[in-house]
Amino acid sequence: MFLFPGSPSTLIKPLGSRAVVVDPGYGEGRCHAIKKALDDMGLRVEAVILTHGHPDHIAEAGCLEAPIYAHRYEASIIENSLLRETVVYGARLPSSIYHLQARDLEVSETYRWGEKLYGLETIALPGHSPGHTGLLDREARTIYAGDAFFGDRLMDRVGLPFAPSHLEFLESIEKLRPYAEEGYRLVPSHGPIVDGRRAVRLLDHTAGKVREAERLVPELLASEPLSLPRLSFEVTRRLSNSDSPDPELLMLNEVTLKSVLARLVNEGIVEPVVVGGELRWRATARG
Repeated sequence: MFLFPGSPSTLIKPLGSRAVVVDPGYGEGRCHAIKKALDDMGLRVEAVILTHGHPDHIAEAGCLEAPIYAHRYEASIIENSLLRETVVYGARLPSSIYHLQARDLEVSETYRWGEKLYGLETIALPGHSPGHTGLLDREARTIYAGDAFFGDRLMDRVGLPFAPSHLEFLESIEKLRPYAEEGYRLVPSHGPIVDGRRAVRLLDHTAGKVREAERLVPELLASEPLSLPRLSFEVTRRLSNSDSPDPELLMLNEVTLKSVLARLVNEGIVEPVVVGGELRWRATARG
């Protein structure tokens, strides 16, 4: 098993003279570099497996000219760029902001969680996306965890993980914890390979950002009703190392905060209101 560096990193699993490539990534020259690495190892690509359909993970998948496998929940957004962009942001974005566009791809075969693909077991790790999947290699005692958790440098820069379902995201992190405690190596797509106590620490660091957002939102809304963009700015500013986060980051963090707000509304802690013709959120008496 080899890890091709980058953000995201790409997993290469040799199978004799063949290889499976997981999450080829994006970027000019990326595909050529992966092909050269495979050639240097005397390997040809048997299949491409995608953990999920976000553009930074799939952009170079078609260039490898091999069957593409994806979870059935992710296939449609991999195959349609408009749907992919809509799922992440809610609508088309200006090209000056959305810089990770990827071509439409054809998924050769879909998989379900619990199946084994080329010696890799598929593990349900949703939250970051509906069909987000980890790939477990028991022989190598390694899990390629994709975007189920992140390196601390990235988390400290962006403030929040992207999680349309933040509760599922937290559950997926807890699902990884026993593997870390048993000594399995965990490989995030954006961060270092970790195991043991360091792996547990990174899992806790990522989860801690989400839980801190859950605490911050009612606190901020107790002072005054805030719009979602303003809430995203205030939470991101507090959880990241930047007092002036860029627009795309703020839009991405709005997605996670929508999930947080949904839980808080369901629990009667916050509520939506219209103030001056603008949708805002405020703490309830209970909050």
